[in-house]
Amino acid sequence: MFVRQEVGRVRPRIAVLGYEPLGQLFRQVLLGRDLPYEVQFVQALFEEALPAARELERSGRADAFVAGAVNYPLLRDRLRLPVVPLTITGYDLLRAIARAADHGHRILVMSYRERRLPAEDLRAVFRVQVDEEVFTSWEEADGIVRRRRDAGWTVLVGPSVACELAGQHGLHGVLAYGPDTLLRALQQAYEMATARLAEAQRTEELRTILQFAPTGIIAADGNGRITVFNPALERLTGIAAGEAVGRPADEVVPALELGRVLESGAPSLAAVAQLGPLEVVTNRVPVTVQGRPAGVVATVWDARSVEESEVAVRRVRHGRGLVARFTFAHVVGESPALRQAVAAARRFARAEQPILIYGETGTGKELFAQSIHNASRRAGRPFVAINCAAVPESLLESELFGFEEGAFTGARRGGKPGLMELAHTGTLFLDEVAELSPPLQTKLLRALQEREIMRVGGDRLIPVDVRVVAATSRDLDAEVAAGRFREDLYYRLNVLELRLPPLRERREDVPLLVRHFLAGRPQALVEAAVAGIAAHLGDYPWPGNVRELENLLSRFIALADTEEGKTPPAALMAELARQLQSRARTRRVRSAREDEVRRIAEAMAAEGGNRAAAARRLGISRSTLWRKLRELNGPGV
Repeated sequence: MFVRQEVGRVRPRIAVLGYEPLGQLFRQVLLGRDLPYEVQFVQALFEEALPAARELERSGRADAFVAGAVNYPLLRDRLRLPVVPLTITGYDLLRAIARAADHGHRILVMSYRERRLPAEDLRAVFRVQVDEEVFTSWEEADGIVRRRRDAGWTVLVGPSVACELAGQHGLHGVLAYGPDTLLRALQQAYEMATARLAEAQRTEELRTILQFAPTGIIAADGNGRITVFNPALERLTGIAAGEAVGRPADEVVPALELGRVLESGAPSLAAVAQLGPLEVVTNRVPVTVQGRPAGVVATVWDARSVEESEVAVRRVRHGRGLVARFTFAHVVGESPALRQAVAAARRFARAEQPILIYGETGTGKELFAQSIHNASRRAGRPFVAINCAAVPESLLESELFGFEEGAFTGARRGGKPGLMELAHTGTLFLDEVAELSPPLQTKLLRALQEREIMRVGGDRLIPVDVRVVAATSRDLDAEVAAGRFREDLYYRLNVLELRLPPLRERREDVPLLVRHFLAGRPQALVEAAVAGIAAHLGDYPWPGNVRELENLLSRFIALADTEEGKTPPAALMAELARQLQSRARTRRVRSAREDEVRRIAEAMAAEGGNRAAAARRLGISRSTLWRKLRELNGPGV
C-alpha cells in the first residue's frame, strides 16, 4: 500500500513492517492526509521481517523503516537505514483497554518480552478483569491465545501479531498502538530519512563536482595526508589518485606547500607554483573545526588557461562596451566643492539604491557614474551606459529593453538583448534621463519596480538585477511640476542625490586640469596655457565646464603644433581666450534676446493678444511693447 503526495522532487520512502491489523490502522490514519513522504506497508514478522527489510534496502525502495514491538529488536542493528520503533505508550494501552471493555469483561493484554501494566490497578479503573501475558515467539503467542480462548477469555489487546492470532482463534483483538503514536513514528522516520537523503545528496554532489570540475582539487587531513585528489589534478600532475590518496601531500606535490598552510592556519590565495614543467595558480585554504586545524583544501589551475580566460572576458566586455574604465583616482581637482562631491559619491557607492546625478554639461557625470560602479560591490560586473538624448525615440525602447525576432521590420534574426539585460548584476547609467518620453518613463518605472523587463515583441518577463545611476543637466523638480517627467519615476530615481559643481565654482582646479590634459607636452607650453587662462579667462563662466576647457586646450595644442616658431604660445592662448570671450558675449546677447521673445510671446498669449494688457503684465509701456514687436517681427506688425 502506497500513500503518495507530490511534495518536492525527492520524497523519502518509509516502509512499515507488521501484520495486517497494523496495516489497517495505518490506512485509516493516513487517509486524506497531505504527506511529504511515501508510505509502504509490508506484512512481515519475526523471521520474515529481516529478509524483507534487507530486500527493500538493497533495491532502494525504502529510506527508513518503522517497526513495532516484535520487529524493532530484530531490525535495529542489522540494517544500514534508520529504524524507528512503534512504542506502545501508557496512554495507548489505557485507550485500547477502554475500547476492549466494550466487547467483554475478561481482557488479556499480550506484551512482547516484558510486562507493561499493573493488572490490579486496572480492575478498579475499568471494572473488568484484566490479565497480562508475555510472549517471545509466534509459537509461544499462539499457545497463549489458544489456552486463554479455552479458558473463556474473549477479548485481547496487543501488537499486530496478537491481534492477528486473536482473529484466527475467534477472539476480538484490539491493536494497542494509537493513531498519535503512528504519526509520531512516521514523522521521526521522515526526519531521519530526509537528513540521510540530504547528506547522501551532498556527498554525491561533492563527488560529481570533484569528478567533473575542470579545476584541480586536492584535500589533506589534519596530518597532512591526502584525502581527495580529483581527475583534473591527475591530468595536471600526471599522478594517479590511487597513488596519491593516503600519502603525505608534501611528498606527492611539494610545490603546493600544503603542510605550511596547515601549520600556519592562514589561507594563501592566487599563489603561483611550479608543478614540474607546468606553472599553476593555486588557492590554498585551511579547514578548521571548532577553531582547530583539521585539514587543508587547494584548487589548482594551469596558469596559461587563467591568462587566456581573463583575456577572453576582457575582450568580450570591452567589445560590448560593458566595462567601467574610470575610478575616483581619475577625478582631477582639489577644490572643497569637488572633494565634497567625491566624498558623497564614495558613500553612495557602498549602497545599492538608485542615484541621480545633477550636473551641467561637461561636469563629468559619466566619470562619476563609472567611479561609483568601480567602488561598489558590483565592480567587475557590467557597466552599461546610454545617452537618452542621443538615441532617436523610435529606437530607444528597443535599445533599453531589447527585441524579439520579427518585432519590427528589420529586426535582427534571433532578437537582441537590451541594455538592461546586458547590465544584469551590474550598473545601468542613464545619461540625460530627462529626455525620456512619457511612454518610456512608464516602462522604465515598471522595470525598476518589478525588477523584470519584457523585450519589444516578446511575451515573457526577464528578471534583471540592475543598479541604476541616472544623470541630468535639467532641473527635474521643475520638469515634474511642468508635467514633463513622471513624479513616481523621479522619486524612484532620486533616492540618493549627487550634485556636481560647475567649473566656475571650482576655479582653483583649472590649473590642475590644464596640467592633466597637457600631460606629456613641453613644460613651457603647459605653463603658457596655465598663465594665459589665468590672465585672460580668470572670470570666464565656463558654460561648457571641463569639456569646454578640454576643447580649448585641444585647439591650443593643434595650433601650437602647426604654428611652431611663428606665434609664441602665450600670444596664441591670448588670442584663443579673446575668441572664447567674444563667442560667450554673442551667446549671452542671443540668449537674452531669446528670453525676451519668450516672455513677450507668453504675455501676449496669456492676454489673448491684447497689447495693452500684455504691456501691463510685462511692466512696460504700450509704445515700448509696440517697438519691441516691430523689432522682432518687422514693420508689418
